[in-house]
Amino acid sequence: MRSGGKSAAYSASEKAVLAHVPTAWVHEITERVGLPKETEQTIHDEETLFDELAEIREHGYALGVEEQSSGVRAVRAPVMGPDGDAFGALSATGPANR
Repeated sequence: MRSGGKSAAYSASEKAVLAHVPTAWVHEITERVGLPKETEQTIHDEETLFDELAEIREHGYALGVEEQSSGVRAVRAPVMGPDGDAFGALSATGPANR
């Protein structure tokens, strides 16, 4: 994605941030924009999303395996501010076949 681009609220970098915001915010976002399926690996239901957000909080990073684009994997970690809020994410992306 280019700087300033848009991506789904449930992609790896967004999940890295969503894992650290109030549950009500996540519900509001999914109600507003939905969870459209972009690939066969895309999360498309809230229960799965919330399970994955819990794993992200536990492990400290988010994995994306062909969720937005076939053939692409990503690992992303939230950037935390001094108050403990996530305000962004750092990511590394590469081909899924490596």
